[in-house]
Amino acid sequence: MKSRSLFLFIIGCIFSCTLVAQEKENVVFRYSCTPTSTNSYSIEITRDQFTLRTINKTPGKNDRIKRTDSTKYSYAFNYRQKQSVDSIISVNRLDSAGLYEKRQMEWGTVWEIEIQENSTIRNISLPNYNNAGLKALIHFIVCIIPDKERPPFECEKCK
Repeated sequence: MKSRSLFLFIIGCIFSCTLVAQEKENVVFRYSCTPTSTNSYSIEITRDQFTLRTINKTPGKNDRIKRTDSTKYSYAFNYRQKQSVDSIISVNRLDSAGLYEKRQMEWGTVWEIEIQENSTIRNISLPNYNNAGLKALIHFIVCIIPDKERPPFECEKCK
């Protein structure tokens, strides 16, 4: 009985170590847009969901901020949307740190990308970065956001 328990324990350890070694990479995309000095929004995108954070500041007298309103909207992707996000990421190699070495600048947006592969985490900050794959990703996300939640000052327009 002891040998059987010991055998099952060893097999369990080997199986769990194998799962840890084959851990799927995690990618987080953070998109920020500040179209005016009083309003801004950011979208955090993972393979499973996205979270929209909006900040609206109401100016008062003498250019002081009278009131700040912030909202948060989270959305979990369904199976088809998750496949679309994975497709955009894999086709455009958005989960590859080497992709971001060559930069093409455009004013107005900020991308922050966190790529986790096993125990290695790479944080990449891309102010004013223009990339077709990232544009496709943010356009896909903005078009999912319901009209009542969508920021009126969105940087990427949904057609």
